Amino acid sequence: MNRFYIYKMTVDDGGAPCIQDRLLSLAICKPRIRSTAEKGDVILGFASNELGHEVPNNGLIYVAEVTAKICGERYYSLSAFSRRPDCIYLWDGKRFSHRRNAKFHHGKDDLAHDLGPHPGYRNAEVLLSTRFRYFRDKCPIGYKDSAGGFPALAALVDSLARGERVNHPTALRMEIERLLHLVWRRRSAYAATHVPKGACYNSCRDDKQKLTVC
Repeated sequence: MNRFYIYKMTVDDGGAPCIQDRLLSLAICKPRIRSTAEKGDVILGFASNELGHEVPNNGLIYVAEVTAKICGERYYSLSAFSRRPDCIYLWDGKRFSHRRNAKFHHGKDDLAHDLGPHPGYRNAEVLLSTRFRYFRDKCPIGYKDSAGGFPALAALVDSLARGERVNHPTALRMEIERLLHLVWRRRSAYAATHVPKGACYNSCRDDKQKLTVC
């Protein structure tokens, strides 16, 4: 059974998620989602109160089904991804480092937060999606409307602080599935395309310490 990851976004600046060439990637931020989500799982990002001036009423910003998962060692070294805004690190075969002129995450602790500490880099996983909807502040589905019929989902989003929720009771899961049914019917300006050639469609790791060849 696929899982639904729900969280609130405090920033929506093109870094997480990153959308380019009709491909959505989640490579930085949300390390627990990136390290545990698998192909077929669905991520739903709602606006936090901090984004209320841009996306009111905790609106749904994006939905993405994970269609591929690639380890950071390949994401940050393959030329297919090198021009993406969230490709902010370099991999030299042994260690990660900040890419010069990286657009995001310039703090000294950001690399360890995004990728995990050396040498294991347990969070160096990247989620890719060719099936997604990005609404920003234009989601046509008012899930909080009294007539919307999503009371459990509205209550969950209201109660969320930091972190994400992934295990949901039956009633809430049914509401999420109904919301997704409506979401996938909506047209998107970002049509699905292929994952770049050379991507590893599964994690490159046997475990969190040992790397394997893809």
